[in-house]
Amino acid sequence: MFCPSGHCLCRTLQNQSTQVWNDLQDAEMLGSPYHEDTVTQSLALHLNRHHPAENRVHIFTGPRKESRNGSDFIWLLFDASLSRYFPVAVQAKRLYPSGRYDAFKAHQVGKITTYAKVIGGFPIYLLYNYPPMVSGLWKVWSSRRSDWPVTALDYPRDLGLTYVHAEFVSGIGDGKLQPSDIAATCFPMWTPFCQCQVASSSDPLENIWEAFTLWSKLIETMPDGPQETPQRLMQWKQGGEVSEDGLRDVMRLPPSEDDEGFAPSFMLGTTLGGPR
Repeated sequence: MFCPSGHCLCRTLQNQSTQVWNDLQDAEMLGSPYHEDTVTQSLALHLNRHHPAENRVHIFTGPRKESRNGSDFIWLLFDASLSRYFPVAVQAKRLYPSGRYDAFKAHQVGKITTYAKVIGGFPIYLLYNYPPMVSGLWKVWSSRRSDWPVTALDYPRDLGLTYVHAEFVSGIGDGKLQPSDIAATCFPMWTPFCQCQVASSSDPLENIWEAFTLWSKLIETMPDGPQETPQRLMQWKQGGEVSEDGLRDVMRLPPSEDDEGFAPSFMLGTTLGGPR
Protein backbone atom coordinates (compact mmCIF):
# COMPACT_ATOMS: atom_id res chain seq x y z
CA MET A 1 0.00 0.00 0.00
CA PHE A 2 1.22 3.48 -0.83
CA CYS A 3 1.37 5.86 2.10
CA PRO A 4 -1.87 7.88 2.20
CA SER A 5 -0.18 11.22 2.73
CA GLY A 6 1.21 12.69 -0.46
CA HIS A 7 3.67 14.89 1.45
CA CYS A 8 5.19 12.56 4.06
CA LEU A 9 8.81 11.53 3.75
CA CYS A 10 8.00 7.86 3.23
CA ARG A 11 5.74 8.69 0.26
CA THR A 12 8.47 10.87 -1.22
CA LEU A 13 10.94 7.99 -0.94
CA GLN A 14 8.39 5.64 -2.52
CA ASN A 15 8.05 8.02 -5.46
CA GLN A 16 11.81 8.35 -5.79
CA SER A 17 12.21 4.57 -5.64
CA THR A 18 9.84 4.29 -8.60
CA GLN A 19 11.76 7.00 -10.43
CA VAL A 20 15.09 5.23 -9.91
CA TRP A 21 13.62 1.92 -11.09
CA ASN A 22 12.28 3.52 -14.28
CA ASP A 23 15.36 5.66 -14.95
CA LEU A 24 17.79 2.74 -14.67
CA GLN A 25 15.60 0.66 -16.95
CA ASP A 26 15.38 3.47 -19.53
CA ALA A 27 19.12 4.14 -19.30
CA GLU A 28 19.81 0.53 -20.23
CA MET A 29 17.31 0.48 -23.08
CA LEU A 30 18.55 3.79 -24.50
CA GLY A 31 22.25 3.14 -23.95
CA SER A 32 22.53 6.23 -21.75
CA PRO A 33 25.08 6.59 -18.91
CA TYR A 34 23.50 6.78 -15.47
CA HIS A 35 25.91 6.32 -12.59
CA GLU A 36 25.68 6.25 -8.79
CA ASP A 37 26.67 9.86 -8.29
CA THR A 38 23.91 11.10 -10.62
CA VAL A 39 21.26 9.00 -8.90
CA THR A 40 22.44 10.11 -5.45
CA GLN A 41 22.42 13.78 -6.38
CA SER A 42 18.93 13.40 -7.85
CA LEU A 43 17.74 11.76 -4.63
CA ALA A 44 19.08 14.63 -2.51
CA LEU A 45 17.51 17.19 -4.85
CA HIS A 46 14.17 15.37 -4.76
CA LEU A 47 14.10 15.30 -0.95
CA ASN A 48 15.01 18.97 -0.74
CA ARG A 49 12.54 20.01 -3.40
CA HIS A 50 9.60 18.32 -1.68
CA HIS A 51 10.69 18.91 1.93
CA PRO A 52 12.68 22.16 1.96
CA ALA A 53 11.73 23.06 5.54
CA GLU A 54 12.87 19.68 6.85
CA ASN A 55 16.19 19.32 5.04
CA ARG A 56 19.51 21.07 4.79
CA VAL A 57 22.56 20.05 2.75
CA HIS A 58 26.23 20.82 3.10
CA ILE A 59 28.43 19.94 0.13
CA PHE A 60 31.95 19.09 1.21
CA THR A 61 34.61 20.89 -0.77
CA GLY A 62 38.11 19.71 -1.62
CA PRO A 63 40.31 18.47 -4.44
CA ARG A 64 38.81 14.98 -4.70
CA LYS A 65 37.36 14.02 -8.03
CA GLU A 66 33.58 13.74 -8.07
CA SER A 67 33.71 10.25 -9.53
CA ARG A 68 35.55 8.95 -6.48
CA ASN A 69 33.08 9.97 -3.82
CA GLY A 70 30.02 11.43 -5.52
CA SER A 71 27.76 8.59 -4.41
CA ASP A 72 28.69 8.60 -0.70
CA PHE A 73 27.03 10.86 1.85
CA ILE A 74 26.16 11.27 5.53
CA TRP A 75 22.48 11.35 6.45
CA LEU A 76 21.76 13.04 9.78
CA LEU A 77 18.30 12.37 11.24
CA PHE A 78 17.08 14.85 13.87
CA ASP A 79 14.02 14.98 16.10
CA ALA A 80 11.69 17.96 15.82
CA SER A 81 13.42 19.89 18.61
CA LEU A 82 16.89 19.15 17.12
CA SER A 83 17.99 18.07 20.59
CA ARG A 84 18.62 14.46 19.46
CA TYR A 85 19.95 12.94 16.30
CA PHE A 86 21.76 9.97 14.85
CA PRO A 87 24.00 9.69 11.79
CA VAL A 88 23.86 7.21 8.93
CA ALA A 89 26.93 6.74 6.73
CA VAL A 90 25.70 5.89 3.24
CA GLN A 91 27.48 4.26 0.35
CA ALA A 92 25.38 3.98 -2.81
CA LYS A 93 25.71 1.35 -5.53
CA ARG A 94 23.59 0.77 -8.60
CA LEU A 95 22.67 -2.49 -10.23
CA TYR A 96 24.09 -3.08 -13.71
CA PRO A 97 22.88 -5.20 -16.65
CA SER A 98 25.25 -7.93 -15.43
CA GLY A 99 22.86 -8.48 -12.51
CA ARG A 100 25.59 -7.33 -10.09
CA TYR A 101 26.61 -4.10 -8.42
CA ASP A 102 29.68 -3.83 -10.63
CA ALA A 103 31.19 -0.81 -8.84
CA PHE A 104 31.19 -2.56 -5.45
CA LYS A 105 34.64 -2.48 -3.81
CA ALA A 106 35.46 -4.76 -0.90
CA HIS A 107 37.83 -2.30 0.83
CA GLN A 108 35.10 0.35 1.02
CA VAL A 109 33.09 -1.82 3.41
CA GLY A 110 35.79 -1.53 6.06
CA LYS A 111 36.04 2.23 5.62
CA ILE A 112 32.35 2.94 6.03
CA THR A 113 31.99 0.49 8.94
CA THR A 114 34.97 1.97 10.80
CA TYR A 115 33.67 5.49 10.26
CA ALA A 116 30.17 4.63 11.48
CA LYS A 117 31.57 3.14 14.69
CA VAL A 118 33.55 6.32 15.35
CA ILE A 119 30.49 8.53 15.09
CA GLY A 120 28.02 6.12 16.73
CA GLY A 121 25.94 5.67 13.60
CA PHE A 122 24.85 3.06 11.10
CA PRO A 123 26.77 2.16 7.93
CA ILE A 124 24.43 1.21 5.11
CA TYR A 125 24.60 0.42 1.44
CA LEU A 126 21.86 2.22 -0.47
CA LEU A 127 21.13 0.13 -3.55
CA TYR A 128 19.66 1.48 -6.78
CA ASN A 129 17.78 -1.25 -8.61
CA TYR A 130 15.67 -2.08 -11.66
CA PRO A 131 14.11 -5.29 -13.12
CA PRO A 132 17.22 -7.53 -12.89
CA MET A 133 16.77 -7.17 -9.10
CA VAL A 134 13.67 -9.38 -9.09
CA SER A 135 15.19 -12.73 -10.00
CA GLY A 136 17.83 -12.25 -7.32
CA LEU A 137 15.24 -11.82 -4.58
CA TRP A 138 14.06 -15.43 -4.57
CA LYS A 139 15.26 -15.79 -0.98
CA VAL A 140 12.69 -13.24 0.16
CA TRP A 141 9.92 -15.67 -0.67
CA SER A 142 11.69 -19.02 -0.26
CA SER A 143 12.87 -18.15 3.25
CA ARG A 144 9.48 -16.57 4.14
CA ARG A 145 11.06 -13.61 5.90
CA SER A 146 8.82 -12.73 8.82
CA ASP A 147 10.45 -9.31 9.13
CA TRP A 148 9.81 -8.19 5.53
CA PRO A 149 7.80 -5.00 6.12
CA VAL A 150 5.42 -5.21 3.16
CA THR A 151 3.08 -8.11 2.39
CA ALA A 152 2.90 -7.69 -1.39
CA LEU A 153 5.80 -6.22 -3.32
CA ASP A 154 5.31 -3.36 -5.71
CA TYR A 155 8.58 -3.68 -7.60
CA PRO A 156 9.29 -0.03 -8.45
CA ARG A 157 8.07 1.35 -5.12
CA ASP A 158 9.74 -1.24 -2.89
CA LEU A 159 12.82 -2.33 -4.82
CA GLY A 160 14.04 0.76 -6.68
CA LEU A 161 15.68 1.96 -3.46
CA THR A 162 16.70 -0.69 -0.94
CA TYR A 163 19.22 -0.67 1.87
CA VAL A 164 21.35 -3.22 3.67
CA HIS A 165 23.71 -2.86 6.63
CA ALA A 166 27.34 -2.83 5.53
CA GLU A 167 28.12 -5.82 7.76
CA PHE A 168 26.07 -8.04 5.44
CA VAL A 169 28.19 -7.29 2.37
CA SER A 170 31.51 -7.88 4.10
CA GLY A 171 33.71 -10.53 2.52
CA ILE A 172 32.29 -10.18 -0.99
CA GLY A 173 34.83 -9.59 -3.74
CA ASP A 174 35.12 -6.51 -5.94
CA GLY A 175 32.25 -6.32 -8.41
CA LYS A 176 30.73 -9.57 -7.13
CA LEU A 177 27.87 -8.24 -4.98
CA GLN A 178 24.48 -9.28 -6.35
CA PRO A 179 20.85 -9.14 -5.13
CA SER A 180 20.81 -12.78 -4.02
CA ASP A 181 23.62 -11.96 -1.56
CA ILE A 182 21.46 -9.51 0.36
CA ALA A 183 17.92 -10.78 -0.31
CA ALA A 184 17.58 -12.04 3.25
CA THR A 185 18.84 -8.82 4.87
CA CYS A 186 17.76 -5.88 2.67
CA PHE A 187 14.73 -3.62 3.13
CA PRO A 188 12.84 -1.04 1.06
CA MET A 189 14.40 2.36 1.81
CA TRP A 190 11.09 4.04 2.55
CA THR A 191 9.97 1.67 5.31
CA PRO A 192 11.95 3.05 8.30
CA PHE A 193 10.45 6.49 7.64
CA CYS A 194 6.81 5.42 7.41
CA GLN A 195 4.66 7.05 10.09
CA CYS A 196 1.45 5.86 8.43
CA GLN A 197 1.75 2.31 9.75
CA VAL A 198 1.59 1.06 13.35
CA ALA A 199 4.80 2.01 15.17
CA SER A 200 6.11 1.00 18.57
CA SER A 201 6.41 4.62 19.68
CA SER A 202 5.05 8.06 18.90
CA ASP A 203 8.65 9.25 18.56
CA PRO A 204 9.60 9.14 14.83
CA LEU A 205 13.34 9.31 15.51
CA GLU A 206 13.16 6.40 17.97
CA ASN A 207 11.11 4.36 15.49
CA ILE A 208 13.66 4.90 12.74
CA TRP A 209 16.48 3.97 15.12
CA GLU A 210 14.68 0.73 15.93
CA ALA A 211 14.17 0.01 12.23
CA PHE A 212 17.86 0.44 11.51
CA THR A 213 18.81 -1.87 14.38
CA LEU A 214 16.80 -4.74 12.90
CA TRP A 215 19.14 -7.60 12.04
CA SER A 216 22.21 -5.49 12.77
CA LYS A 217 24.82 -6.76 15.20
CA LEU A 218 26.47 -3.34 15.23
CA ILE A 219 23.96 -2.16 17.83
CA GLU A 220 26.06 -4.01 20.42
CA THR A 221 28.84 -1.43 20.00
CA MET A 222 26.61 1.63 19.61
CA PRO A 223 24.81 4.05 21.95
CA ASP A 224 21.48 2.95 23.40
CA GLY A 225 19.61 5.23 21.04
CA PRO A 226 19.71 8.65 19.37
CA GLN A 227 22.38 10.93 20.79
CA GLU A 228 22.36 14.50 22.07
CA THR A 229 22.95 16.83 19.11
CA PRO A 230 26.32 18.62 19.20
CA GLN A 231 25.97 22.38 19.34
CA ARG A 232 27.64 22.97 15.97
CA LEU A 233 25.31 20.52 14.23
CA MET A 234 22.28 22.12 15.84
CA GLN A 235 23.51 25.56 14.76
CA TRP A 236 24.03 24.32 11.21
CA LYS A 237 20.61 22.63 11.02
CA GLN A 238 18.94 25.79 12.27
CA GLY A 239 20.41 27.66 9.30
CA GLY A 240 23.47 29.14 10.98
CA GLU A 241 26.88 29.39 9.38
CA VAL A 242 29.35 26.71 10.41
CA SER A 243 32.73 26.44 8.71
CA GLU A 244 33.73 23.46 6.60
CA ASP A 245 36.45 22.64 9.12
CA GLY A 246 33.94 22.88 11.95
CA LEU A 247 31.57 20.44 10.30
CA ARG A 248 34.39 18.06 9.43
CA ASP A 249 35.57 18.19 13.02
CA VAL A 250 32.18 17.47 14.58
CA MET A 251 31.56 14.67 12.07
CA ARG A 252 35.04 13.20 12.66
CA LEU A 253 35.96 13.43 8.99
CA PRO A 254 39.59 13.56 7.86
CA PRO A 255 40.93 16.66 6.10
CA SER A 256 39.72 16.95 2.51
CA GLU A 257 43.14 16.02 1.13
CA ASP A 258 43.22 12.75 3.14
CA ASP A 259 42.17 9.84 0.91
CA GLU A 260 42.34 7.03 3.47
CA GLY A 261 38.93 7.18 5.12
CA PHE A 262 35.23 7.42 4.30
CA ALA A 263 34.84 10.28 1.82
CA PRO A 264 31.27 11.64 1.59
CA SER A 265 30.54 14.29 -1.00
CA PHE A 266 27.76 15.90 1.05
CA MET A 267 25.84 15.82 4.31
CA LEU A 268 22.04 15.78 4.40
CA GLY A 269 20.23 16.76 7.59
CA THR A 270 16.55 15.77 7.89
CA THR A 271 14.20 16.82 10.69
CA LEU A 272 11.54 14.29 11.63
CA GLY A 273 8.18 14.72 13.31
CA GLY A 274 7.96 18.50 13.12
CA PRO A 275 5.36 20.68 11.38
CA ARG A 276 5.29 20.45 7.59
